[in-house]
Amino acid sequence: MNYDIDAITAAAQQVVADAKRLGLTWTLQNGTVTATTPVKVQMDGDTVSIQVTSMIGPVGVGSRVYIIQVPPAGNFIVGFVGNQNLTTATNMFLGGGPTQTSSSNVFVNILDPLSANFGIDFPKKFNNTALLISVQGTFYSITSASGPLFGIQVTGVTGNDAGAAGLAMANHWIGFVAIANSTLNSHTPWSGSIMLSDLGSGTATVQLFWQRNQGTGGVRMDTNDAVWMSVQEVWPA
Repeated sequence: MNYDIDAITAAAQQVVADAKRLGLTWTLQNGTVTATTPVKVQMDGDTVSIQVTSMIGPVGVGSRVYIIQVPPAGNFIVGFVGNQNLTTATNMFLGGGPTQTSSSNVFVNILDPLSANFGIDFPKKFNNTALLISVQGTFYSITSASGPLFGIQVTGVTGNDAGAAGLAMANHWIGFVAIANSTLNSHTPWSGSIMLSDLGSGTATVQLFWQRNQGTGGVRMDTNDAVWMSVQEVWPA
């Protein structure tokens, strides 16, 4: 879903203008979002959450926001308090990685040039936001034409969304990029992405795995292959 920020800002300003025109008093308060369906906020200094209307589009649990209160019962989120930017992180190696092979239908870690598990420790700021995970790289088949299935595993945060691929395994396993049998010994590009929603805040460890799932040979990466991963925290649609 796309949000017209200019229209949202104009709507928030209109709320204040209408209150003034009608002779109503209004109060600007700070608060913290405690729920998103429906949107609820706990005002600073209060102990009870109240239902509000967001004039700025989607908000995440834990977001600090400005609320305009217009009597008798109008409560509107009109902005974020401080820096509420969502996080983006990338990791890659453009060649130089260790030679690694998968020749069975068992997921194994992809390794980086230091032979450590390739991935990103991602600082997810809010509850109930989504993660957009995008990956791409190259591989080749050995012995006979074969194809891999790439997948990601997310640990360290709560929630469990199988995503559109519908191939969830234990602990946020997602198999989401399947490549048809490649030409023997020919480096072949691949790419894919997936959106995982309703994950909690905290450090999300996102790691990339693969397995051979087509053909009878093996799939391999060596020092001539590349892998790239991007993880973005995004507001839910």
